[in-house]
Amino acid sequence: MGNSNMNKTTKRLSRRELLHGVAGISLGPAIATAKTRAAEPPNVIFVTADQMRAQALGCMGNTQVRTPNLDRLASEGVMFTNAVANSPICTPARAIWFTGRYPTATGVISNDIRLPAREVTVAEVLSDNGYKTGLIGKWHLDGPARKDFTPPGPRRQGFDYWAAANICHNYFDAFYYRDDSKPVRVEGYQPDHETDLAIQFLETHRKDKFFLNLHWGPPHDPYVAPDKWLQMYDAENILLRENVTHCIPKDLHHPAREQIARYYAGISSVD
Repeated sequence: MGNSNMNKTTKRLSRRELLHGVAGISLGPAIATAKTRAAEPPNVIFVTADQMRAQALGCMGNTQVRTPNLDRLASEGVMFTNAVANSPICTPARAIWFTGRYPTATGVISNDIRLPAREVTVAEVLSDNGYKTGLIGKWHLDGPARKDFTPPGPRRQGFDYWAAANICHNYFDAFYYRDDSKPVRVEGYQPDHETDLAIQFLETHRKDKFFLNLHWGPPHDPYVAPDKWLQMYDAENILLRENVTHCIPKDLHHPAREQIARYYAGISSVD
């Protein structure tokens, strides 16, 4: 504000107060008055796939990868085709999602930096407004110890239900934590198990307002998936983009083809 008199008389809101005000506007009756009551507040499911490029979707023009369900979701919703990642690596990007703040503001400027507990996250705001909050899958906001336990409390940044690991990309030998320090081992393919947990969460909270986060690891390397997905893609038929380094178009055994075929298999498994 440029007016010095206004600066003297205007209360300076904390970030939590500001976010609560926004929640009151967008989430309706949580804190709205009877006269200004908005529509019933929505449930929110936030789903992510790690290292999944926009160009690896059928709805974005890729005719090789098979993503019918994601394509249908895109056709029935809104696609932000001009969105840009402020910091396109795991930890800073996740800090941006949850706080709405730049990495230079939170201090989370690279991977494996713990998000400070003083930061206000959307999970905390929604929890304060009566939502059940849940996190399943990859967290990667609790510092460099990738296999350590994130205990209940401030380091969970507002999430009540917890079935997560700071980071685990061993998709056929995975683990996660609940509310004690003993890891839970996953049998089978990690994303399948995480999806089952998400369904259980939804069934448990069908009468509640909820904010569920489901963060799958694939298609992040290593490029592995169940056989039924790997068999969908023949590496020799994969078309390489023109900017693939040292690409020899007639070389059907170019190593990039095998990697991309496995990458697409991970995407189809997520789909």
